[in-house]
Amino acid sequence: MRFLSGLVLIGSGLLAAIPLAAGTVTFDYAGTPGASYSSGPGSFSYVGPLASVGLGDLTSFSFDLCVNNGGTCFVPFALADLLSFSATIAGGSVSALSLTTDFVVSITPGGFPEDFVVSGLGADQAQNNANHGDGFIPTINLGIVTTDGPGVSGVPEPGTMFPAAAGLIFAWLFLARKPKRPAEFSK
Repeated sequence: MRFLSGLVLIGSGLLAAIPLAAGTVTFDYAGTPGASYSSGPGSFSYVGPLASVGLGDLTSFSFDLCVNNGGTCFVPFALADLLSFSATIAGGSVSALSLTTDFVVSITPGGFPEDFVVSGLGADQAQNNANHGDGFIPTINLGIVTTDGPGVSGVPEPGTMFPAAAGLIFAWLFLARKPKRPAEFSK
């Protein structure tokens, strides 16, 4: 029984010592240049060595939409603003991306709520739309999203595993040793 509990102790300790890999992807939106030029930087992070990332896998999402000027960003999006999300990670890069945000109010006075929709990574597969409140939602700009990453962090180096394993083995040996029986007294 002690042997089995020792194995459980070592196994759970080793699993706890191995952090899950966290991937972070940065992306940029570049709309078609013109009067309604839109652009902006963003990123998303997820936990685990996943090939397919869904909305539930995300640990963070941010996107700053810069509308009509390509400089100052007026509409900030966060994880809570995502309505749908999927990404495919292959060969260390994003091979597919799809997302839809809710409409978020611009931080500038008098600004209209905007959303951000990406249906793919090709030309004109990303867009931002404005909700003027009259039932008509025009597309402000079409563009393209380019990605960089994922940069992966939290992967343990082999040298960090030895001290954790050695400590757990010594703890198990200490706990698994047989207790000494008290000497019997003779009469």
